Amino acid sequence: MATLILSLLLWILAIDTVVASGCMEIERNALLTFKAGLVDPQNLLSSWEGVDCCKWRGVVCSNITGHVVKLSLRGSYDILYGEWSCLSGEINPSLLLLSNLEHLDLSMNNFSENSIPPYLGSFKNLRYLNLSYLNFGGTIPPQIGNLSKLRYLDLSFDSTFSGITLRVDDILWLTRLSSLKYLDLSGVNLNTSTDWLHAVNMLPSLKVLHLADCSLPGISTSLSHFNLTTLNVLDLGGNQLQTLDDPSIYIGNPYLCGPPSTRNCSANEINYEDNEGPKDKFEWLWIYFGVVLGYLFGLAVFCGVLLLNNAWRNAYFSVIDIVCDKLCIVTKITLTTLRQRHRR
Repeated sequence: MATLILSLLLWILAIDTVVASGCMEIERNALLTFKAGLVDPQNLLSSWEGVDCCKWRGVVCSNITGHVVKLSLRGSYDILYGEWSCLSGEINPSLLLLSNLEHLDLSMNNFSENSIPPYLGSFKNLRYLNLSYLNFGGTIPPQIGNLSKLRYLDLSFDSTFSGITLRVDDILWLTRLSSLKYLDLSGVNLNTSTDWLHAVNMLPSLKVLHLADCSLPGISTSLSHFNLTTLNVLDLGGNQLQTLDDPSIYIGNPYLCGPPSTRNCSANEINYEDNEGPKDKFEWLWIYFGVVLGYLFGLAVFCGVLLLNNAWRNAYFSVIDIVCDKLCIVTKITLTTLRQRHRR
């Protein structure tokens, strides 16, 4: 028993030492190798130096284990100067050494000479993956389907100005992402993915689906066995899909409204955005009433304590007297100084 307790204490001490010293050395070296493969003309990764990589820009470590769990290097666009702040180059496989990574966001950077690396499907703990607007070309690798814990996947693409095409040849890899809640493949060419609706139907947790401008193929089979009632958001804009004009396939979904659904958006109060807050003025009145009532209750408790406890009451008013005296003294000194300066 004593040995077990001693081992436990040593383990806790080791964890505390790791957390106190920053990130793991192997993960720090992996990030530096990844940085070496990037082109960073704007010096966005200038903070990537020193021992503690948990303090580097875009890097987040676990407070318990010290492992890197989040890497967010999203690019940005400066509207005022009309300039992009982004990285380019290649995504080095050294990132695979971040075995505890749960969140990876490399969106809005410029990797125009590359395709999506298949080894990105090897992150066993990844829950969030955003590779949108990276100017990747070629085919989305089916290895992405190995990310069984993934909840958020954004591979949206815009080929308007780049002329590059990102496509999916066989979308059945999507069916292996059973935990997926958010999917955005807007702009990705799916014209050969005839089973796209079947793949979507195999995602039981899916709430948000964006497949705009995907050149979706038509559907020749009956839609009666497909279940689209769990979605909060469905975006199929820019596709010519007359087979989805059947209003009956949307019956039972309390969130979708507008054609071809039978629900009228102007009259339907149950929608995705409104579901996040109060629906009408009466709910807001109840909120205001609750806030005022809570304030009055707190004030009553405070006054009651002062009324029943002589020591606290005396101490409270003594502090008030001291503060008021100091304020009066400071005010008099300030006024006297201002008068003397004015006379001079």
